[in-house]
Amino acid sequence: KGEMTSWSTEGLLSGNKEDRRSLVSFQGTYTLIAGQIEGECHEGTFVGTGQIFFNQDYGVKSVLTCAHNVVGLTVTKSWVPFRNLFFYNQRLGPHTFTAKIPLVKAVVHPKYDGSPACGYDIAVCFAKDKNFNTTQNASN
Repeated sequence: KGEMTSWSTEGLLSGNKEDRRSLVSFQGTYTLIAGQIEGECHEGTFVGTGQIFFNQDYGVKSVLTCAHNVVGLTVTKSWVPFRNLFFYNQRLGPHTFTAKIPLVKAVVHPKYDGSPACGYDIAVCFAKDKNFNTTQNASN
């Protein structure tokens, strides 16, 4: 009957009538594009997936991805942000894509504990500039 187990504080639980959701209002015109995220971690270069959101009215763009694509946890339980993060649109190999967008900041869910199975493996990254053009032609 509930969406989560009884020990979870997330989701709609049986018998709990309190609506704990937060309204997310998408005002304006948005474009959503799936693509690849590439960056560097202590083990080398990695590739993950993400969705870029672009608000055409306000010029704001952000990428929704997994937290494990942007941060790592050391053995001493310290967070290490990954470096040189880029979002690629329509990527076909290392040098063929329609857009390569540098990501400068990542915000990780505060309850993410380093495990992809924790239920909070989510992050939002922000692009370097506001001049995103979906028809940009990039070769490198």
